[in-house]
Amino acid sequence: MSYESLVIVESLVASGVKFTVAKMSFGRRTELMRQVRELARRMEFLEAGRDPGQKMDAALLRVEIERLYVRWGLRRFRGWS
Repeated sequence: MSYESLVIVESLVASGVKFTVAKMSFGRRTELMRQVRELARRMEFLEAGRDPGQKMDAALLRVEIERLYVRWGLRRFRGWS
């Protein structure tokens, strides 16, 4: 029995586009949680503030976390012209 750590997914929106995505394993989930944990803590702290600058910094951290998720999971894409 072999475990494939990647899966190829065809786009439902763009014809001919395929994404190679990393599967979620226990070890990979732990690695991702470690990377996101501190960013999420800082984001929550800043969201609780009243200062508009803190709210903006929190929004930037939220985008950085989302970017981290995509970079962590997306390994390759093909077919985009």
